[in-house]
Amino acid sequence: MPTRVLIADDHVLFAEAVAAMLESDGRIEVVGIAANGAEAVDFARKLEPDLVLMDIRMPLMTGIEATDRILAWLPQTKVIVLTAHGSPAEVEQALLAGAHGCITKDDLGLRLVETVAALSGGERRELAASFAGAGLL
Repeated sequence: MPTRVLIADDHVLFAEAVAAMLESDGRIEVVGIAANGAEAVDFARKLEPDLVLMDIRMPLMTGIEATDRILAWLPQTKVIVLTAHGSPAEVEQALLAGAHGCITKDDLGLRLVETVAALSGGERRELAASFAGAGLL
């Protein structure tokens, strides 16, 4: 059974590109794309994904707040936050909200597909963004 993934990002073209990249791997099924944090919470409740890829900065509700709400409703769901220019403080807040890790948008490529596949297999991974000088590796 493939890992069911919800993508939450307010940049539609980026979200669609991530969906296409993930769906190129037979182990992953993208079940939805949310354009803001409130929609991510709504979609997660309806679709019950195994994993959510969550942008930190989105309209209506931040990815951090959406992560907290999703995990309160679906504690078995894993969340990986994505960020293009989030601060180390935002990444820390996301991890405190329950996110399993953070990947910067410029680090996606094959790393994203392999990370999603590994998490779906129950493998515990420590993930962090690659912020220069932030001490997160």
